[in-house]
Amino acid sequence: MISQILQGILNSIVSVIAVSWWIVLPLAMAFIFWHFWIIYIKYKYIKSLTWVLLEVKIPAIIEKTPKAMEQVFAAVYGIFSFGFTFRQKYLEGRLFEDWISFELVGFAGGVHFYVRTPDSFRNLVESAVYAQYPDAEIHQADDYLNLFPKTLPNKVYDLFGTDYHLIREDAYPIKTYEEFEEAQEEKRLDPIAAITEAMSKLKNDEAIFIQIFVSPTGTEWKKEAEVLRDKLIGRKKPAPKGLLGSIGEFFKNLTVAALEPPEWEMPKDEKKENYMMLLTPGEREVLEAL
Repeated sequence: MISQILQGILNSIVSVIAVSWWIVLPLAMAFIFWHFWIIYIKYKYIKSLTWVLLEVKIPAIIEKTPKAMEQVFAAVYGIFSFGFTFRQKYLEGRLFEDWISFELVGFAGGVHFYVRTPDSFRNLVESAVYAQYPDAEIHQADDYLNLFPKTLPNKVYDLFGTDYHLIREDAYPIKTYEEFEEAQEEKRLDPIAAITEAMSKLKNDEAIFIQIFVSPTGTEWKKEAEVLRDKLIGRKKPAPKGLLGSIGEFFKNLTVAALEPPEWEMPKDEKKENYMMLLTPGEREVLEAL
């Protein structure tokens, strides 16, 4: 009995395929082609980029606060495209914003600062750094990765790597250097001193590479931040009446318009509770930063 049912189902599937294959097969092939086309143009675009590695040498004594480096990142935002055309997306492969890598590299000989950037943004990066650090020296450097074998790990070198990802929504700020700032220079702290100190004490056969990829995101994240802000303070938006509700309200007012003026329903003021008073000091600081 079960075998007959399965045989009937299989015959039905074969019959449907036999009738509709000339529609289903081209659609399936078009989907597969589009998928591989996107992969191809993305790979082709990335391979077309010409990269340059710039070493930035900054004087040992710096009187500026980390705020200066934030201005460098703000200037790098100038690589934002403000949107791509259809040709740029689906013919040239520009499906994502370009990026720049800020790299902190430690060898036994000391700590080095690098910026890996597409050659088209080289002037932008140099101008941004010189604007905040006029005494800095910038020159094109050989890729430090060429000092190591192509295959890692091997019998000589061991290798460990990790990626850092945000555990909270993008709306939460990651800017914490302001906690290290002080008006008096003797009380000022360096937020990366612990990292650079560890890097400066590496042995001859040790190295540490830290790469921070920077890419502009536009302004879409601000909408998410507003939603998160409203959620944290307990602000609720009135639910929309919908199309049917608006139509019903219109005809209701239309039927009594000859006797009394129409009345349109306004959002009801819910009992508001001062959620700000219920926040802990830590939550209040997070909300203000957000």
